Amino acid sequence: MEYKLEEYLKKFASITNFLLLQVEQENFDGLQLNLEERQKIIDEINGLSYDVKAFRNISEKYELTKLEEKLATLMKAKKAMLRVEMNKISKEKAVSKNYRKRNSVDSIFLNKKI
Repeated sequence: MEYKLEEYLKKFASITNFLLLQVEQENFDGLQLNLEERQKIIDEINGLSYDVKAFRNISEKYELTKLEEKLATLMKAKKAMLRVEMNKISKEKAVSKNYRKRNSVDSIFLNKKI
């Protein structure tokens, strides 16, 4: 059982490292698939019967806690950055829309015959 547990946790660490690289490089296209793969591994681990001490030892060996914290922190930072960019784009879009609307009204007055 411990062999399977270690195999799953090793694969979990590998996917987590890959996710870290993707988030750092702002390559968000494949995140969902990798997060789903990680969830499948978690489900498989939950289906195993294992010793908690063995789980802790293997987790420490692959530094899973540090990886998880780093991934969570990085994802929150990128999420905040993207939210700021989206708000900026939204404001620019509103300004542009108002500017175009204002110019279209002014052109009506220019087209009238005097």
